[in-house]
Amino acid sequence: MRALFLILIMIAAPILHADEITKWIDEDGNVHYGDKKAVTDDAVEVEKLKVDDSFDQQSYDDAMQRNAETEKALEEYQTEREEKEQREREEAAMNRPAAPPAAGGTAVINPPAIYPAPGYPNRPGTGIGNRPRPAPLPANPGGRR
Repeated sequence: MRALFLILIMIAAPILHADEITKWIDEDGNVHYGDKKAVTDDAVEVEKLKVDDSFDQQSYDDAMQRNAETEKALEEYQTEREEKEQREREEAAMNRPAAPPAAGGTAVINPPAIYPAPGYPNRPGTGIGNRPRPAPLPANPGGRR
């Protein structure tokens, strides 16, 4: 409704300010245009000009149709956005974790169980210790220094 009122004011504003345009030629032959009569009495020729009406019904109707289409598109967009936000709120509510226990109750938190992969040679707690050292290299292989 406010948009319609604004459009009507914008269309009516030039009409409200429309006034007669006066053309006059002074003694020196200079042509002057204005919305008031000649300021001095030395005007040689004064002529009132006809100004065409700036209101065009076809342009007005086209603008009103575009405005209606824009408002319809805006309403559709707002409806889609509200539906999307509602779906997101519902999904967030479904994915929300369960409520914490009551004030007097205790919560049991089980730590995740982490076990080494089977076949791991030095599992903690087996008492085996470190892996065996590799065999020592020969002292001087091939006689090189």
